[in-house]
Parts: sequence; structure tokens; C-alpha cells
Amino acid sequence: MLLGFCQSGDVAALVWFDRLSQQSQTSHHQFEPGEKAIRPDVVGWMVILNALAMQGIVKDVNLLFAMLARDASKDGMEVRVG
Repeated sequence: MLLGFCQSGDVAALVWFDRLSQQSQTSHHQFEPGEKAIRPDVVGWMVILNALAMQGIVKDVNLLFAMLARDASKDGMEVRVG
């Protein structure tokens, strides 16, 4: 769903991403079924960061990257820079 918003240039993508990032559950597999919304996985992060960067929205890219760096380990992700 997030990818569709981003591909169409719809700003609702950032709203959806923000709502997902506030969820308490995360999934270890992107196609794992669940009853509740889950926190974004690495694919979700890549999609939103790339979409914002392509639109030149640097302020939000920086804000979200800081969130990713802060929360990655608790979501089972690793951030590598360099």
C-alpha cells in the first residue's frame, strides 16, 4: 500500500508511514499475515526514504532517517552508513 502511495506521488504516504511507525508490533516477514497493522520493515523504510528523496523533501528524509537509526535495532534491522 505504501509503495502505491509513493509511486503516485501522494503525500498520504507520509501520513500512513507515520501511523505505521507508531504501532507496537513488527513482522519478521513482509508477507506474514496479521490481525493488526505493523511497524514498517526495511522495505517500507527504503520506499518512503527513496520517495521523499526523489521529491527533494530533505527535511523529512533527515527526520525519518534519524528515527530509523534510533529504532532499527528494536525492529530487528541494522543501519549501515558509509
